[in-house]
Amino acid sequence: MATVPLLSNCVVTQKCTVLRGKSFSPLKYPIIRHCLENTPQSAVLYPLPDAILLPSTAPVPDIKYLIVLDGTWRQAKSIYKANSYLSELIHLSIDIKQTSQYVIRTQPTDNCLSTIEAIAFCLQQLEGDPNIPGVLLSPLKALCDYQLDHGATTHVSKERGKQLAKQSIENDD
Repeated sequence: MATVPLLSNCVVTQKCTVLRGKSFSPLKYPIIRHCLENTPQSAVLYPLPDAILLPSTAPVPDIKYLIVLDGTWRQAKSIYKANSYLSELIHLSIDIKQTSQYVIRTQPTDNCLSTIEAIAFCLQQLEGDPNIPGVLLSPLKALCDYQLDHGATTHVSKERGKQLAKQSIENDD
């Protein structure tokens, strides 16, 4: 279950455009063309070594347009590679030492977040508004609570699962 539909229901329609697919030609998508024409104000939330790490003590550019790739890590990497123009944009990455609230899904590591969580923390930093995560993440919490109340189980990250399995083996010895 993707978290972007939750986002599009939490944000004013004029401020959130969702494009579905893998390849997005600037010729076909005016919003992409607009972002490329305004590169100093456009950024992609994608973890590269030279990305601006948020939260940042350094000044962060005034970002008006944020492109976020939604999908598994493998899918996001594929989308990034399929749209080479993304490399021209400012790159942002988040450094939040927090476990995902998307507890009905298994994350690769303890610090991996769902798309909506990453967007919430990025926007909190860019807009300087500490209330953004609460607003954007309350539907995620409600979704997880509903799923858990109806038979879903809480997942831990793959990383944490391996640690727990190792501890279990060591305790059995």
